[in-house]
Amino acid sequence: MNSVNSNYHRVDINYSIQNFLKAENYGDSTLLNGFKLVKENNKTGKELYSELAPYGSISDKVQFYGVWRNQLTKSSSEDEIRRSIIDGTNTLIDLGYSDMGNDFFPFITALMEEQHLINYDVKRTYGFNKGSKGIVTSVEILNALGSQDPEIKFGVNLFIFIGVTIMRLNSEH
Repeated sequence: MNSVNSNYHRVDINYSIQNFLKAENYGDSTLLNGFKLVKENNKTGKELYSELAPYGSISDKVQFYGVWRNQLTKSSSEDEIRRSIIDGTNTLIDLGYSDMGNDFFPFITALMEEQHLINYDVKRTYGFNKGSKGIVTSVEILNALGSQDPEIKFGVNLFIFIGVTIMRLNSEH
């Protein structure tokens, strides 16, 4: 188990994948094509490989999570988030990862961990504090993750929405 207070490796990996896709002007909306591009460029001698090398061997699944996270952070509506969840779930299953506990929950947990490490505002957890009022939407939280800006702070983590949606989709099949 990783400490949510100190493990920045996954965040750094996600940032590297996001920055790589941005630098490549990657505009294809399919997760599979993004995954193939990342995987192809995470080989010895390639720029992405050099950036990710300090983190050791990075599994295909973790690389896919980075691409999926990148897509989610560009969402502008709950409907886009839902579509990305459906696409990501289907692609993950097509890649051979279909175990809820080993394949889906780690992705959701990694998003929650990143939000806690980078954008969490402890003041919002105190119920009577001035900063504790209001609801932060999933779109706002995902956009904050995509900004890579630690100055953007939210205290409430709404990634439960993503987890519930994945479980609901899997129970329908």
